[in-house]
Amino acid sequence: MPQSVFNSKQNLVREMSSSELESMTSPMIDKKLACISKSIPEVPKYVEDGLYTRVEASEKLGISITRLSYLTQKGFINSCKIGSRIYYREKEVNSFILKYGTYGKVD
Repeated sequence: MPQSVFNSKQNLVREMSSSELESMTSPMIDKKLACISKSIPEVPKYVEDGLYTRVEASEKLGISITRLSYLTQKGFINSCKIGSRIYYREKEVNSFILKYGTYGKVD
């Protein structure tokens, strides 16, 4: 169904379909949203709730996910499970770093 596009100086500019209107405005909106997205600082999720995913914890510790799983299994660092996902509390990761340093050298 055609929609009317109005201008403040003219009553009616032109009639166009909604798909025409979308194709005309979409690039402008995408450009503006990209500018807005760049200006908003990205806050990692774990900072908000104090939890790290396995990937985030392994990156912070400077070790592989396999090594992190080994250290968890051996009791050097504790994890918590929420549903089927494994998380590491920020406190656990930081205390591991203080005790053993990064790179997971526990020997």
